[in-house]
Amino acid sequence: MEHSRDGAKAARALNVPAGTFRYRIEKLKKICGIDLDDPDARLLAHLYLRLTDHQH
Repeated sequence: MEHSRDGAKAARALNVPAGTFRYRIEKLKKICGIDLDDPDARLLAHLYLRLTDHQH
């Protein structure tokens, strides 16, 4: 999950094409209204995902 905002590395880690990764990130930003350029928003999203991942 840690790829320092490197979309190509993240796409490889998820085993999806880079274009698909970019498309999905843009769709996520629109649906959730998250500003991924805001470090605080990224931190909150990261924490939320970490917390909810451990509840399963």
